Amino acid sequence: MKLPTIAVFALTLLALTVFDTSAQQPYPQMPFNMDELQKVQTEYQDLKKQNEQERKIITNEIAAKELARAKKEQATTGSFNDPYAVAEMRTRERLQVLTTEWKKEDQELEVQMHEKMMQNSGMGDMYKMQQEMMESYGYTVPPAK
Repeated sequence: MKLPTIAVFALTLLALTVFDTSAQQPYPQMPFNMDELQKVQTEYQDLKKQNEQERKIITNEIAAKELARAKKEQATTGSFNDPYAVAEMRTRERLQVLTTEWKKEDQELEVQMHEKMMQNSGMGDMYKMQQEMMESYGYTVPPAK
């Protein structure tokens, strides 16, 4: 009586190991390369800090030029306008234009960083596979802004 029970148990274990090793994963499991992800993240942070420093320098230069211009205008025209207020207003106007450009640059940098992370982590293939599945079911992906 014990022999058939043990035989069935052994065959069940054998069958499970055989079928389990030959079973295919529904999605390929990509290894995450944490070092590469860390490098990309560090590179992104460094570029972001560098851009901020450059923008501060540009802002200070614009403010200094506008103040000098306002003082010069006051001296030549003899107006009673406060040169500091005039310079601040002009600086703010010029920076509004630059701020929209800087936001676009930041978004582009963020997209590039995201693409690098996808490539280096192996998630790019998973993302493509997910998009293909969504399209096959009739879902459309909204375009990136």
